[in-house]
Amino acid sequence: MARYDNIFLTDTSTAYQFTSISRLSSLNLPQISDRNEHSRKLISQFHEALSQFERYTPQQVAAMSYNTGTYVEFSGAANCDLITKSLEDQRQGIRLLNVRDMVSRGTDGNKCTITRATVFIPRGKEDVFIKKISEYTELTSKGKPKNNDLISSIFY
Repeated sequence: MARYDNIFLTDTSTAYQFTSISRLSSLNLPQISDRNEHSRKLISQFHEALSQFERYTPQQVAAMSYNTGTYVEFSGAANCDLITKSLEDQRQGIRLLNVRDMVSRGTDGNKCTITRATVFIPRGKEDVFIKKISEYTELTSKGKPKNNDLISSIFY
């Protein structure tokens, strides 16, 4: 490696005091009164979606997708956040394909926003979501449900 004796850098650094910006979680999640019931409901809906997909004929499946797997749409509760980044698991091949906000009028006449996300789940990887939903009924060492933010944000 060549030496450059003709280049002298002096007083080129400046020290700045660093303080991190602390941010509190500002997630707007629905209140789930019964985690076990919510988990059972989501597992049931997930199995129903999978069975509907299996009822398609091979021609319908070929027209819908090139990949072998299932496309599932998750919806958040009205005016609440849907934790979309946790829906994707690239190591398992599970891909988040689309996220959109649907704005409509609620039963009370006010505008409400529902976030929907479409996820591709490769064949054989459906158990990844079943496991996440099932673990929601268990508590972590900190006393919070496992996968709380993701599972409580899913309405159907």
